[in-house]
Order: sequence, then C-alpha cells, then structure tokens
Amino acid sequence: MTRLSVSTIKALFAVSGNVCAFPECKQPIVDQSSNVIIGELCHIKAKSSGGPRYDPQQTEEERQKFDNLLLMCATHHKIIDERTDEFPVGRLIEIKKQHETKYRRASSKLDDVAAENLISNSVIFGPAIQTVNQSGGQAAHVIVNHPSQTKEPELIPTIHSIEPRPGQTHAFCIHIKNRGNATADQVQIQVEHNEVALPCFSPGFWQMGPSHAPYTFTSVGSIHLDRNERVFQVGFQQDPEQFLFKVRIWARNYTPACNDVSFSRHESQQRIWKDGAKI
Repeated sequence: MTRLSVSTIKALFAVSGNVCAFPECKQPIVDQSSNVIIGELCHIKAKSSGGPRYDPQQTEEERQKFDNLLLMCATHHKIIDERTDEFPVGRLIEIKKQHETKYRRASSKLDDVAAENLISNSVIFGPAIQTVNQSGGQAAHVIVNHPSQTKEPELIPTIHSIEPRPGQTHAFCIHIKNRGNATADQVQIQVEHNEVALPCFSPGFWQMGPSHAPYTFTSVGSIHLDRNERVFQVGFQQDPEQFLFKVRIWARNYTPACNDVSFSRHESQQRIWKDGAKI
C-alpha cells in the first residue's frame, strides 16, 4: 500500500486553518490547550476495499494524494463515513474546495517531523507550526511520537432506560462505547438479563444471532475511538425490584471482558445512563 507522504500532509495542513473541514465546524485539528491531536485524516474515496465511497478504478497512489484527503474532527469523520448517501464523493470534493479556498491565505506551515507524526496521530509538544496571515483557526505545535503509550481499545457497555412500548413496563437500550486509544475490530458481544424480555433489533452496524437470550451480536465494521455504537433495545413486561445485565465482549485486538450493569425499578423510570463494571 502506498504510504502518505510528508509533502502531502504539509500541503493539506497549510490550507486547513487548523480546523475541521466540515462546514461551520470550528474544532481544531490540534488542540492547543492540551497539546493533543484530535483531528483525523479522512479519505474522500476509501483507501481500501469495503470502505466508504471506495473506487476500485482508483490507483493506490491516487488514494493517498492531496486531492483525495481532508482533515476533519473525529465526529464529522464518522458522520461522512456512515452517511455516504448524504456525503457522496461529489459533495466531499465541494466541501474540500470551499474549506481550502477559505484558509489558503492563512498558510499554516508544518515541519517534516510534525507532518510525519500527524500521520500517526501522536502526542504533541512545543511550538513548531508557523501561521502566516491567519484569521480564524488555531496555531498548533510540533508533534512527536509518545514512546511509552500502548494503543488498544477499551470497550464499555452503556445501557440507558427508555420509554417502554405499549404492553411493556420497562425498556432499555444497549450500546457499546470505545474509550480506548485504538480502533476495535471484529467485535462480538453477548447479552444476558435476569428477566424474560422482548428484543427489538434493526440490522445495520451489527448482525444478530438467535433471537433468544443470551443475545449475540457481531459487528460488521470497526468501533473507532470515542464512538458509541447502538446495539439493540429490550423491553420487559415484568416489574421486578431490579434488572441485571451481563455483557460479554470479544474483539480481534481486545482482551475478552465481562461487564455487569444493574438498574433498580426506580432508576429504570428515571431514563438514566449506566456504564458496565468489569467483573
């Protein structure tokens, strides 16, 4: 696979204004207050088969060129890649054109070391970016690799109580959140609970196994950093004192874990969120 070049990254950053390219978004690519890179490199046409807007006619070299790249915040990167009907190739090209035209005169400059490390989205220290004629956006810092940081996902089940449907007394929605610092691939989960329930599942990010407890789900994509993927809803006709959930999680690059989440009857009626606790 053709590697992104330093010259391409420097050229991309030079016309970014150090802000997300999504219209009206002001999130920086590099957060100056915390010295952390929070932006992401986005491909207009996916860099690999099966990705959003993948073009099999595009060469490996073309996939990593300036014209196929954007700098965006993590939130808008997820939005454009999940809503490909709303953000086809043509619309992203126009977004790129408008953003780079707006910040072309700002001419933010990135040195070679910083450009290399922006590719790997590492921790940053010390001033190294010069900004010329900039109005709007933020100046960033030199970016260096953090030698002691181990990158791995941290998958947490998050459950919240929701409005029950007719005939149900209580209902919940189950999500899986990645709080780690690496993407989780090939995720599988198993959900058990202490009462008979009626599951409600819509295929999309997940594929469901048998429609009886314990419920099993397999992801059809990866769970990226700071992403919260909804799994399914479950409704109960009983009215017990407590609801107990046990969620087991596996992934290709993740140590298997089991989490417990409990709700009292009162908490179920408060529409609150709870994170799983590992056991």
